[in-house]
Amino acid sequence: MPATRLGKFAGINRQDAKIAKKKPASLIGFVALGGLWRHWQQTKELRASLVEQQQARQEQIAGLQAENEQLRQASKASGQQDQAQQEIARLQAQIRELSAPQVNIPVLEIFPQGLAERGEREVNQLQIPRGAKAVTLILNSQSAAESKSYSLEILDARQNTVWSQQGQQNLTRHSTGDYTINIPTGLLPPGSYTFNVYGQVAGKRLKIESYRIRING
Repeated sequence: MPATRLGKFAGINRQDAKIAKKKPASLIGFVALGGLWRHWQQTKELRASLVEQQQARQEQIAGLQAENEQLRQASKASGQQDQAQQEIARLQAQIRELSAPQVNIPVLEIFPQGLAERGEREVNQLQIPRGAKAVTLILNSQSAAESKSYSLEILDARQNTVWSQQGQQNLTRHSTGDYTINIPTGLLPPGSYTFNVYGQVAGKRLKIESYRIRING
């Protein structure tokens, strides 16, 4: 075979060898690329699954929080209703007790402040028997002032109104010149009080008499 033909043949073989060497490298690269794509796809799916799980968990937490709030509100309303029912029952029992006839009500006398200021009598010291539900006070009068109507107010030691008769039945001054009032003992716990009697004089509301008392415990 001539030398030129042999040279051409040898050159072709060397080219085939080079191509043969390149094919495995390209195949390896393709396989690696396919593996990366599958890994990326799996990572994407995993991330999507985690997002869905997180959203589902957040929705579940929100639902539990809403249910807990509903239960708390229901419990609060139930507690308030129970408390209201207990208060109603207590007031009803108190009304029945006060509406029933009462016996052995203590009757105590008190004297106006004017006598105490002249040294004839100190502040009225009262001892209400234990167990008494009410007490009747006789307010002795030293005033000569006359009025068509009288009213009473009770102040505590800080001069806060404990009870006022305004707008209610007028206080009556008896022919003996004194006043009487029946007071639930729960209205006067131990402490210092001032009883003021007012009258209408010349169309004006004027303080006629004042009584200082001390309820001993």
